[in-house]
Amino acid sequence: MAVGLQASCFSPGKASRAEVDWTRPGRAHLVGIGGSGMRALARVLSQRGWSVSGSDVATAGLAAVLPNNTLLSAGHSALGLPRNLDVVVHSDAIGSDNPELQWARSLGVATASYFDAVGQLMHRCHGLAVAGTHGKSTTTAMAAWILVQSGYDPTVLCGAATLGRPDGGRAGRSPVVLAEACEYRANFLKLRPRSAVILGIEPDHFDCYADLAEAEHAFGQFAAAIPHDGLLLARADCEATRRAIAGATCRVETFGVIGQTPRASRPGFGTGRASGTHTSYPTDAPLPTAYCPLPTAYCPLPTACDWSARPIDRRRGRYRFELLRRGRVLCRLALRMAGRHNMLNALAAAALAAHQGVEPRQIADALGRFPGVQRRLEPVGTWRGVRVVDDFAHHPTELTAALTTVHQMHPDRRVCCVFQPHQVSRTTRLLDELAESLHNGLRGRRGPRRGDRLWIAEIFRAREPGPAPGEVTSADLADWVRDRGHEVAGVHAIDDIRRDLHHHLQSGDVLLTIGAGDIRRILGGLFPAEDRKVSSLSDLRHNRMFPSCFRVNADKLHSMR
Repeated sequence: MAVGLQASCFSPGKASRAEVDWTRPGRAHLVGIGGSGMRALARVLSQRGWSVSGSDVATAGLAAVLPNNTLLSAGHSALGLPRNLDVVVHSDAIGSDNPELQWARSLGVATASYFDAVGQLMHRCHGLAVAGTHGKSTTTAMAAWILVQSGYDPTVLCGAATLGRPDGGRAGRSPVVLAEACEYRANFLKLRPRSAVILGIEPDHFDCYADLAEAEHAFGQFAAAIPHDGLLLARADCEATRRAIAGATCRVETFGVIGQTPRASRPGFGTGRASGTHTSYPTDAPLPTAYCPLPTAYCPLPTACDWSARPIDRRRGRYRFELLRRGRVLCRLALRMAGRHNMLNALAAAALAAHQGVEPRQIADALGRFPGVQRRLEPVGTWRGVRVVDDFAHHPTELTAALTTVHQMHPDRRVCCVFQPHQVSRTTRLLDELAESLHNGLRGRRGPRRGDRLWIAEIFRAREPGPAPGEVTSADLADWVRDRGHEVAGVHAIDDIRRDLHHHLQSGDVLLTIGAGDIRRILGGLFPAEDRKVSSLSDLRHNRMFPSCFRVNADKLHSMR
């Protein structure tokens, strides 16, 4: 979808999805089954008795994370497709010229996008959806955990897996269907939830929204589609969210974290090289209510918030806080997941679960045991005294939150960060903000942290064509960080960074791999196989980014946390 196309041009899926009876087991083929959402859908369908097959270009290790008896084929060809299919579901990464889709249409087999299928699974159920630029996966996983641990039995479709699980899907027996609602290409308009969360709105998907106004319009359509007897939980300190929900006819409740608010805003946020003036914060102060010190959309938290979190204390990045409903304390919570941003995610999940009937005591107990989410500040393991943490952040707001939290978790350790920018369009439009986030995230109370090192990998080209002359590169981003006074390594290829890491890493360091692409593969082959030792809640055989020679040692997980 070209940049500049109005969000109103996006529309829910077409008629073919109505041909599928999702309430009865059938045969489904998933094109692009390796995607996180598609794997979750495969899990749900399989647990509901469906026969599932799928295809993807990269299939190494994929069979281990899919449900048992899933037929998997490498590449996209109509020749190996099962016969007597009821539906062919495809991910957003699959084009209309895909031979499997063409074959299905030629035979009259129903086709549906991933979000078409999720929308139909929600049909005639009690749908819950979590939307927003940041935190969707974590909040969805937290809400699912609360519901399951409290005796509810929801169906869940989440784009990230809770630690210890191979994917974010589960089929429940209750009428509740909880789904992560992605704004990319306005896919969340294909869902029809009765209750929804909007965690905030910022400029992000520049390959389908030209500016913040277009994104707001799409979120406005999402809010307006919630039935009048439904519920919308909206982030209180986000001006963009306030504007987007103005047309909602359902009941609206607000939520937010009580704390310090930004001293200044950046009017140029999202405009690339011509961004506005910089904003800085003392690194020993608590993070603002917003995710990071780069907001245009965020504003002081209103005192009349329906749901709020009041921090009590913080220990190595992990927060204890009080959950309040209209000023009345319901319970106290202590999170295992570090980061002030996760306090906001937990607040939204708690409010959503409370409206389903979960008691405050159950919410506090469940969130206190929530283990975390894969690739969200995930403690991956150790090597010769080097602690490895992996995160999905790819937006300036997320970068600042992740880097700040890692320094809070390991205040006395040097941080070696490898960042992989995600998409040329995003890097171009947010070049200044990305540089500022990397600089601020790696600076200390009185300037740059001694010894902290930064590598910037080549840009991960998701859904984008090959390189074009004159486009922004990772070397450009590195120069913008250097202009702010922070040293950046001069190598950008994955193999070169891997060799550089081998030379520079020392016992006691923290290695943070960060990005939404395939940056995690940098760990494969980094160290000799006999030296690898990984501690994690999740069996790394379930992660195709890692070679099988990693030895899992879950007993040492808590010493890493």
